Amino acid sequence: MSKHILNLSIAVFFLTLSLVFILGGMRVEKTLNQYEENMAIQKEVYEDMKAFNGLLYEGALAFGARVLSSEGVMSELEADKIVEESISRIEEKDNRLGQIAKSMNHAAIRRR
Repeated sequence: MSKHILNLSIAVFFLTLSLVFILGGMRVEKTLNQYEENMAIQKEVYEDMKAFNGLLYEGALAFGARVLSSEGVMSELEADKIVEESISRIEEKDNRLGQIAKSMNHAAIRRR
């Protein structure tokens, strides 16, 4: 009788251990899925910020060229070339923002 109890106890122990491993594995899988989702979101945010940085750089470059031109440090022709190139790069990334930049550039040219 005690041998049967010992075998039953061992069987219950291994069933419990197996259940713990199965539940632990499911938890690890869920955690890994959440981690992968978070990594995908972070990558998307990084790419958006990288694109925004490029737009900001081009806008600052165009603005700087206009300021340098108005101060006589740079010729208007050189400034126009830089601004046009910046506007075309902005349009490649965001057409609406490019249209706004074009309008601002035309307004700056009309004020000269």
